[in-house]
Amino acid sequence: KNTVYIPLSTLHSVFDYSLVWEQKSHVLHLLNPIQPPAIMPLSVPIQLTIDHTHAPTKQPLVQYSKNSVTITLATSVFNEAGDERYPSDYALTQVRWKSYPRSDSPHSTIRLDFSAPHHVEAQTIGHQTRIIAKPIVSAIHQRILYNDGAEIQIATTGPIHQNYRISSSNSVIRVHLPSTHLAPQIVESESHYYDTIVVSGNQIKIPIRSKIPQIFPEFGNQLTIRFQPNPDQELNKKIVLSSPPLANRSIQKEPLNRRIIAIDPGHGGSDPGAIGLY
Repeated sequence: KNTVYIPLSTLHSVFDYSLVWEQKSHVLHLLNPIQPPAIMPLSVPIQLTIDHTHAPTKQPLVQYSKNSVTITLATSVFNEAGDERYPSDYALTQVRWKSYPRSDSPHSTIRLDFSAPHHVEAQTIGHQTRIIAKPIVSAIHQRILYNDGAEIQIATTGPIHQNYRISSSNSVIRVHLPSTHLAPQIVESESHYYDTIVVSGNQIKIPIRSKIPQIFPEFGNQLTIRFQPNPDQELNKKIVLSSPPLANRSIQKEPLNRRIIAIDPGHGGSDPGAIGLY
């Protein structure tokens, strides 16, 4: 009757599918075997790749929960569950993968645990799923310096990679951070050196009113942009301190071993510590 019957085992031995029979609904699930993820925890951005035996028909689903992200792969199964742990000072601290072949909708999950929030993108092309985790801009701080200068500090939840780029044209500074996720936001200016800071697309725009700033990249989780006043004007400023006359009184000499001298060594990086008169 123009019908060809083949053993179900052929789907496994020849076509390399995993077979799961659901007795309750009498449904046979053909599941796509996948390899354990190849993980690059120290790359910026963090990358994972998963090889499928057959090209998936659905894209991965990404779900967030605090500092963890779960990626769901439909109709795909690992041979066995597994996990990888990393030192606590890594941005990525743990990766866990597990399959659920006998659920109503068979699937596998990969859970990524981070030390701080990250933005995760997952895409399947052909026989491979690629997962990219980027740090995010956690805050944009502004600070007025003691000498009438100003700083903009761009803080991120992961290391700022060396492929960042800063350009300026038409009195606008553009900070490009291709390895960092930038959520759109507007930050009102707190200084006379620049106007409102705008975060959009893949860059941070800073319209400047005067004075090209100095850039202090800190290859940790921060990029500092500093605006300094004109040094010639700074030299012309005079500080006059007045004090009341000293009362006539006898002064007793004390042993030097009772004196304590404190020295502020500075804080390192772009912050020189306490300088000048306060």
